[in-house]
This record gives sequence, structure tokens and C-alpha cells, in this order.
Amino acid sequence: MKILCWNCWGIGNPQTVRALRRWSKIHCPDFVFVSETKLAGKDVENLKGRLGFDHAFGVSSTGCSEGLCLFWKSHCDFSLIEFYTHVIVGYVVDGARGRGHLVGEYGGRERENN
Repeated sequence: MKILCWNCWGIGNPQTVRALRRWSKIHCPDFVFVSETKLAGKDVENLKGRLGFDHAFGVSSTGCSEGLCLFWKSHCDFSLIEFYTHVIVGYVVDGARGRGHLVGEYGGRERENN
């Protein structure tokens, strides 16, 4: 299982989407976790196909900062457990390696405020 994580500082930019799509083609990740998306959670759904993924989940940004999203392919057995402003937690079953948790977290600069 391959996971790509990126702090993108805004995924709404077409240049950023092209870069993420290019990296996804090169590295063929099963999951992509992106932090600092600066998007509403519902907008993440519109990006999944353009990035080559079958599923997506997003946590909305607050104002002009934050926001998280997770993209994954249909062959991945993933179930969302919970999410908060700075974290997405899910359960993954990988036939070759068993099962476990996938946690995508963004801590920010000032950890005491998270």
C-alpha cells in the first residue's frame, strides 16, 4: 500500500491540481492525504476524478486556512472512523498486510492551538 501526503497550501489552484495529478501518476499511491486544502469539504468530491481516484473525503477549511482531504482508489478497503478539524482517521484492510488504521493529521505551526 502506498500513501502520498502533501501540505499544499491550497488545492483550488489549477497548477496545484496538475502537480498532484502528475505525482499520482508517477508514484501510483493508493491513498493521498492533503492538508491545508483551503476548500470546503464538498469541493473535494469534485477533484477525485481529475486526480485519478474513485473516493474522496474532505474536512472543510475554516476561513482561508486549514482543510484536509483524503483520496483513495476503489480497490482499497477503507472505512472512515472519525474526523476533526486537523485529523482524518480510518480503518484499512490490506489483503497482503492485514488491517490497521490510517491517520492523516495536520499539526500546523502553533501546536498548542490545535
